[in-house]
Amino acid sequence: MGEGLKELRIRLPLLLFPIVLGSIPRFTEPVLAWIARIFIASTLVSTLISLGVYVEVIPTKADLTDVRNISIFISHIRLSLMICVGMVISIYFIVKRKEHRLIYALTILWFVAFLYLIQSATGYVILFALLGFVALYSLKELKKKALKYGIFLLAAGTFVVGLVYVWDAKESYYEVSEVTCNSPLVATQQGEPYFHDLNNTQLENNNYIWRNIHFESMRAAWNEISEMKVNGKDSKGQPIESTLIRYLTSKGVCKDRDGVEGLSPLDINEIECGNASAVAPKMGVQKRLNEIFWEFDAYANGSNPSGNSVVMRLEFWKTAKAVIGENIWLGVGTGDGKEEMQAMYETTNSVLNNEWRLGSHNEFLSTWVKTGFFGFLIFMIAILCPLTQKKNWNFIYISFFLIAGISFLAENTLETQPGVTFFGFFNCWLLFHGITTKSTKISDKC
Repeated sequence: MGEGLKELRIRLPLLLFPIVLGSIPRFTEPVLAWIARIFIASTLVSTLISLGVYVEVIPTKADLTDVRNISIFISHIRLSLMICVGMVISIYFIVKRKEHRLIYALTILWFVAFLYLIQSATGYVILFALLGFVALYSLKELKKKALKYGIFLLAAGTFVVGLVYVWDAKESYYEVSEVTCNSPLVATQQGEPYFHDLNNTQLENNNYIWRNIHFESMRAAWNEISEMKVNGKDSKGQPIESTLIRYLTSKGVCKDRDGVEGLSPLDINEIECGNASAVAPKMGVQKRLNEIFWEFDAYANGSNPSGNSVVMRLEFWKTAKAVIGENIWLGVGTGDGKEEMQAMYETTNSVLNNEWRLGSHNEFLSTWVKTGFFGFLIFMIAILCPLTQKKNWNFIYISFFLIAGISFLAENTLETQPGVTFFGFFNCWLLFHGITTKSTKISDKC
């Protein structure tokens, strides 16, 4: 009962926003524009404060070994959603209202740079989805050929370059280098036999992790050079031994005494700080892609996905689908979703550690788990209903719909107060008021 009431309380804005925003007179044009400006400014300030946290000008107790924790007011995922909405509205101000174009253009560039900084996978996906949408939208709505095809080529070109970049990064990640320690060696320089797991093809910097390991000499050598013992944890809470093995692998050396003794003081510090690669980028898209590729590589080779934010979702979704299979029509009821998910984790002997046995992290699956097929059907009708009205097929609302929809695929957006407020407010504001009393279509006639 308590959990059910909590969920109803969190979702209360979904009921209140339509009543309030749908019953009051429509705001005037200046007021609508100022609401949009204030939102963009607030989002901008939040990102600047996060930058201050990142450069350690603003103190925080958050663990900054994970750069995503620099968002101290709200989840980095929710902030990335707001950034994407802010970019969409900024584009509208540049093209439609033609005001302060340089300021809004610089704001968009900063928002893109900030997404790069916090390495938000959800933000990256949404950003490229918006690029694809802008390309298609420009072909449909713009009349002047030069402008139409110029914007189309810019947006589509960036979209394609992004896809090629991701594909090339994946191909490069799984390419195996030709260093000696990628071939199974018989013994160390001291004649001790190496351990190999030839069935495990997991890579670190294009080198096989589970080949040419001599645990005893590696452990002894590490304990001689570091105060963080090999059976302990690094600064990120990861097992030191795992970080050490991956780090040595990234350098292309064997995992034995000689490999450890070849580490520089900087290498030792990197390992103690929890950095598992000597060559991995420290920030940005490439770093996040490498982390994602590593997660899938480890998962495919039988590693426990606990703590790996992307591949854990595969286990969440699999468990949610199992719960749905047993309660397909009516669901388990509001408030019982977490309990039933935990029970299913136990029933299926999930590989996830107890602390990582979380909710479905997918709004569509979560809704079906709790309300069954009929509730899910009502939810989908409510979400898609605005699209049946032609007036809502405008640049801003469709962009918001894409942003929210993609977040629903990877997150329980409507199970947190910030997520509910984000979706409830923008959905109702754009449907009942918008940011202009005129058409929000972007065209070259305005």
